[in-house]
Amino acid sequence: MLIDVAIDEVKRLINFFEEYKETGFTQAMTVAKGIATEMEIDYVFNETCKTRRKNHAANVNESSTESVEESFRIHYFLHIVDQVIGLLKRMFEQFQAFALIDLLGRLKMVNSSLGEQSRLFHLWK
Repeated sequence: MLIDVAIDEVKRLINFFEEYKETGFTQAMTVAKGIATEMEIDYVFNETCKTRRKNHAANVNESSTESVEESFRIHYFLHIVDQVIGLLKRMFEQFQAFALIDLLGRLKMVNSSLGEQSRLFHLWK
């Protein structure tokens, strides 16, 4: 059945994006830096204005500030990859439901054809 092929391909895509979530950002950055170098463009993340919040806690940790590159990875890259993974998982569930419906339909057809065959067999006796 073609739905089985679609289910397998969606599984492969989910696995790919789950691995890409872990290693893809550094690979994409390497490729982007190479392209920027070829085009003689500086490859820097522009820092936007930071929102400063007062922290009334006694143990303020200044080392928790993240780099602009890390901020981009967390707030954009991981968010987009998570959205893609969620979409693919919903698609996978829908394909599985379609496969079950298709299987039930086929079983019903087989059952009805077996019923007709047994009726014909009884008529010949």
